Amino acid sequence: MESEDFDWNDYFGQEMNDVMPKISPIDEESGELKIGNKFEYSDSIYFKFLDEGYELCFSKVPDSGAAVLAHVTLYNSEIETFSQYKEKLPHNITWKGTEAIPMNNTAIIRRFGDTYVKGGGTVNVFLNYPELGVGFTFLNRSWHDNENPLIHITVCRPAKLKRAPKCCICLEEAKDLTCPNCPTVRYCSETCKKNFEAVHICDF
Repeated sequence: MESEDFDWNDYFGQEMNDVMPKISPIDEESGELKIGNKFEYSDSIYFKFLDEGYELCFSKVPDSGAAVLAHVTLYNSEIETFSQYKEKLPHNITWKGTEAIPMNNTAIIRRFGDTYVKGGGTVNVFLNYPELGVGFTFLNRSWHDNENPLIHITVCRPAKLKRAPKCCICLEEAKDLTCPNCPTVRYCSETCKKNFEAVHICDF
């Protein structure tokens, strides 16, 4: 897992018994694989690795007895008793960001635009980007908090769009206008394109 080439996307959809030896941490003293804290439900199995800062979710395959890797959650420090995940994060994200661009909800929207899969108010604010296979959850519930710290990242297999792409500003149907460096950042008009380009960051 410590390889620079490691990518969670290489393991989604693989059966639990096959993939666990590849993605489980190794105990430094014994040299054996850690099992983690296991929680089993009617449709899924979770393994929590608190010291390493991540959680695996396997979806059970009906009538087969098998379970396949569905998503992984990567945690920031001291969130739900997890230590901070220290390995490389997707899309060049870092937990703290930089002095110029602290890592919070505003930074995520500046990078990826708005999304139709989001929530807040009664739950922690979250922004999910199914086409990218990544979701972000923040510390506070208020939409008015523009400096809401990132607490965990969920990674899954990117979804194939079953609808027309949406504008990253207004969420109307996008036209054939994109950021040249970010093909999933789309616009419905030159006005939205100009407005977003004023704040957009192509990379962290």
